[in-house]
Amino acid sequence: MINKNVLLITGASSDVGMALIKRVAENYSLIFAQYRNLNNSLCEIKKQYEDKVVLIQADLSKEKDINQMIDQIQQADSTVDHIVHLAAMKTDPIQFRKEKWNAVESHISISVKSIYLILQALLPGMVRQGYGKVIFMLSSVIEKFPPKFQSSYIMSKHALFGLMQSLAVEYIDYGITFNGISPDMIETKFLSNLPHWLAEQKAQASMLKRNLIVDDVVPTFEYFLSDGTDAITGQNFEIRNKL
Repeated sequence: MINKNVLLITGASSDVGMALIKRVAENYSLIFAQYRNLNNSLCEIKKQYEDKVVLIQADLSKEKDINQMIDQIQQADSTVDHIVHLAAMKTDPIQFRKEKWNAVESHISISVKSIYLILQALLPGMVRQGYGKVIFMLSSVIEKFPPKFQSSYIMSKHALFGLMQSLAVEYIDYGITFNGISPDMIETKFLSNLPHWLAEQKAQASMLKRNLIVDDVVPTFEYFLSDGTDAITGQNFEIRNKL
């Protein structure tokens, strides 16, 4: 019997990350929660779950921070069974001709390079035990017709999607699954850099006449962490609020 009891969440201080911890905490003996900027809500979660939740401060745009986080996890002498990668850089709408390459690099570093390095370090432990689950927060922007003026963000999500598919094929014989979840726009602080009219426009075009909320999305992450998805890998599950 495999002990599926250690979870790593990147971007744990996000609205989705904090809600996910609360929803699945009882299923784990240990949760590593990476954050960049600590907030009161995450402090309250730590207070509630005490030693079960280990907070790790790391700026995922810096390789040094990523490696220090990996060292801290490995020193805990607990094989990580499940990984949920939520970390992403906020998107600023900008025309392609005005965008700077360093903005692209920042998106790629936080969304793709960080999990690339994390997985290179932690996948061997999953291979040894013949089990693991990795879930990527993707986005509806990887659909056929994405929104305008978000080239850097869209590129990073497509790169993450490609990594997810590649690893699903490579590790299918080791009992490790890789899946993505692609929600439509979610009403969270992640949207703070977007103009209000854009969020309202998306809401009015939706089935519910509102954008998704965290409670619409977190149950899908919980499901993909469950035993019911042991036979599912390489899939991108869309949470759509419109046709």
